[in-house]
Amino acid sequence: MLKVYTKNGIELIDESLNTKFNDYEINLEKNLIIDSNNSLVYSINGAFVGKILGGGVSPIPSQYIVADTIQIPTTGYINTEIPGSPRYTRSKFKVTWVGSATGTRGLYGVRAIASASSTSYNVYLTVNAVGPRWDNTGTNNISSNWQVSEIHEVELTHTPEGYGQSIVDGVVVATGSTVMDSNYINYIHINTIYTASISAVATGGTMKWHGCQIWPDGNNLSADFVPVFDTVGQEAGFYDIVRQRFFGNNGSGTITAYDANGDPITGVNLLGNIMLGSTNNKPTSNITVIGPDEEEEER
Repeated sequence: MLKVYTKNGIELIDESLNTKFNDYEINLEKNLIIDSNNSLVYSINGAFVGKILGGGVSPIPSQYIVADTIQIPTTGYINTEIPGSPRYTRSKFKVTWVGSATGTRGLYGVRAIASASSTSYNVYLTVNAVGPRWDNTGTNNISSNWQVSEIHEVELTHTPEGYGQSIVDGVVVATGSTVMDSNYINYIHINTIYTASISAVATGGTMKWHGCQIWPDGNNLSADFVPVFDTVGQEAGFYDIVRQRFFGNNGSGTITAYDANGDPITGVNLLGNIMLGSTNNKPTSNITVIGPDEEEEER
């Protein structure tokens, strides 16, 4: 069994399986270091493993740095490759509004035609940047005010009768009066809206995305997007832990990943293993790992 020491030689733990040290919990049985404050997990030698999601360690490959948010430019968007039905699909996403130029900007979703209708499953940012317009409620679309830098959790869903419904921060903000179309229109898009009849994407808003989940039939989770920075491809985007795939920018411009401190994650240093602007090298700064028959070696 490994023993873990601070750099000044004081033993942190010996036989106990879980011992708290500052912000970190050491689990020797699984050789994991858990940063509970940031929900990040490292191997016992300090290598990044993943993020705690739903009580377990995420299956995100080590080439991806788990970010706090990603910011997609107004000319950029991510195609989820999951079709949306206004009648059945349920989505949840969490965003921070950075601000937007005046005009109508796409935020999320898909629609059959270029107007709010029973075939709409989308959200717009409205003129003069006063907030989102909930087109998933059909012709009864409603605008609501958001302020710059606010964090909001949005759920686009429906009532049991099939009326579109928007829930923001746990509160119902809009419910339609028309039963929504049951067809699966086309792929849901993030940071834009895809209009199927004219194969067009709308200019996007300016948001930092914390994550997104999609249940196409309303019950079965088909996508769970986590913001990441790909250290191999040197680009930011979403990693879907359901399909175990990376989703990058399908539009133009550069997606930027940010850590919990709001600093951009920009690349690797000359050692090749520490992400600049991220907190993913924190455990290695004060922990030394040795085996039972090895000399102490700082990592």
